[in-house]
Amino acid sequence: MVGVEIPSVDFFARYGNVYNIDSKFLVAYDRNFNYISTPRTNFLGTTLFSDEVQRFFNFNDIQNKYYQNVFDGRLFGGYAIYDFGTGERLNTGYSVSVDGKSKYFVFIITPTASVYSDIDETLSAERSKFFLLIAGITAAIVILVLFLVKLNSILNEQIKRRTKDLEESNKRLKIANEQLNIHDRMQKEFINIAAHELRTPTQAISGNLELIKMNYVPSIFQTSSSGQIGIRGELERLVKDEDRLHDYSYALVSTYRNAQRLEKLVNDILDTSRIESNRLELHKESFNLNEKIQNVIKDIHNKPNLSPHHDNSSTPIDIIFELQEDPITVSADKVRIFEVLSNLINNALKFSNGKPITISAKRFQKNEIGSIKSNHNNELIDTENTREDKDEKMVVVVSVRDRGKGIDSDILPRLFTKFTTKSDQGTGLGLYIAKSIIVAHGGNIWAENNKDGKGATFYFTVPLTK
Repeated sequence: MVGVEIPSVDFFARYGNVYNIDSKFLVAYDRNFNYISTPRTNFLGTTLFSDEVQRFFNFNDIQNKYYQNVFDGRLFGGYAIYDFGTGERLNTGYSVSVDGKSKYFVFIITPTASVYSDIDETLSAERSKFFLLIAGITAAIVILVLFLVKLNSILNEQIKRRTKDLEESNKRLKIANEQLNIHDRMQKEFINIAAHELRTPTQAISGNLELIKMNYVPSIFQTSSSGQIGIRGELERLVKDEDRLHDYSYALVSTYRNAQRLEKLVNDILDTSRIESNRLELHKESFNLNEKIQNVIKDIHNKPNLSPHHDNSSTPIDIIFELQEDPITVSADKVRIFEVLSNLINNALKFSNGKPITISAKRFQKNEIGSIKSNHNNELIDTENTREDKDEKMVVVVSVRDRGKGIDSDILPRLFTKFTTKSDQGTGLGLYIAKSIIVAHGGNIWAENNKDGKGATFYFTVPLTK
């Protein structure tokens, strides 16, 4: 390539020149080690190992050894790093073969600063990529952690909600179980009470009839014609003997009284069943409540089995009806109101200790009921419907007051619940039924011990006819 033109300006613009420490350039030699291409044109045709060239490169041993190894074919490629006074360079050389023989040698000289800069840029780029990767991974981890925290929070909330629901369910189950136990206990109590209440009048009826059969009118139990004829003679003999006639009359009255007791027990059981199944029916009509109270009092006085005497005393207990307003017209079920009045008055008679019973009925506005209660005793037993509507609806308040020993504090809070009684007789259903009837009419019922410590007073309200 001797005589070939020096590389163009564009070439050196690309590769720079040997004088610029920051530039890269290319040098070529022939097989005699003469320059055939170099940015330093005064070296063209001159051998690398001439004094002129060596002085320029300061007789650099590293450079000379590397060039010699490439020229001799001991190295193909490789590199050498050296500084001949103008800055450190990286030299890489290759032989160019023609017909299998090395004809030319090409060397690329690159400033190490440029290499280091490229390395730094590469490292910086890789470092940036690495940091971006780390940042991405970190961000992903943060997002994952936040997601896990959120998921954990959601799961905790769900667990808390499920736990709360489970606790509520357990509470409801516990309450239901307690209610079932209470119901079971009440059923057993009712069965025991009902069995006792059924057995007592049944035995009395059976005993009285057996006594009549054996001692007084045995023929009455015979179905034959001879038995019918014998009845007249036995009755004639019975009438002539006053003592036997008295005992016979007592047996009949006792039988009647116990039969009524059985009837009341059966009716109470039926009413309780209707109330429990929400089948209590009312047949309302307008009537004067004062007349109904007076009819109940008359009925009690006229019944031999419920004669208003205390401890079988011959002295009747006074039942005083304080007539304050007349008429007092209500729209209600006559039979059911009669039943409530009878129950309350008979209870008062039972615990009156022979002292008078006082009954009253008076009109009030519905929103005045609360003040009526507060003006009496604080220990009031009320029904579930004790709403004090602030309207102008009128009601009648009926009170039944006795002068007995009062209501036992043990049963005062549950006075109107089923099977509540301190008496040796009765099922404890009467006040429960009375409450249910009054509530069904839209009224209230409650009770209190009298302030003077003598007896108790029961109250109930019924809406007046508009």
